[in-house]
Amino acid sequence: FNDTILLFASARPGGYGGKDLYISKFTNGGWERAKNMGPVINSKYDEITPFLSKDGRTLYFSSNNLKSMGGFDVFKTVFEDGSVRWATPKNLGLPINSGSNDTYFKLSRDGYKGYFSSDRIDGQGQRDLYVSYFKMQNRAQLITSTPVVFSEVKLYKNRKQSGVSVAMQTPNSGEGTIST
Repeated sequence: FNDTILLFASARPGGYGGKDLYISKFTNGGWERAKNMGPVINSKYDEITPFLSKDGRTLYFSSNNLKSMGGFDVFKTVFEDGSVRWATPKNLGLPINSGSNDTYFKLSRDGYKGYFSSDRIDGQGQRDLYVSYFKMQNRAQLITSTPVVFSEVKLYKNRKQSGVSVAMQTPNSGEGTIST
């Protein structure tokens, strides 16, 4: 996500099954112990190739779970600051997903395009790169939230409740700030 926050897939022991998504932060000169991103995102199948939008709340990843059209499909979920949890991931569907393996989804900086890799039969080789153009700009790629990333929301809310003055930008609106 940035130079101090790493999202990755791993099949380490203690996960929910297959490969799971994890987060680790670089603090005090080293990487913290990786934390599993939980059962809303991870399943008994494989979850791989995470991409977190600039807003720090919108996550794209690929999974071969039962909601897949075949092989790996790209899914999207949004972290809900109010409830401090991930929304149920949604399959992006056609034309981004296919009956083949669709992975490594990433939004362009301007939010009008998505790039991904696929091994579709009509491709030029084993895995090809594709671009998807959106009619509307993806706002999650245009704003920076406070706190910057989903994993800091709980701590941020605790500080607010203890009376520490903070300003918060709501990631869904991208407009203004809320000061308490």
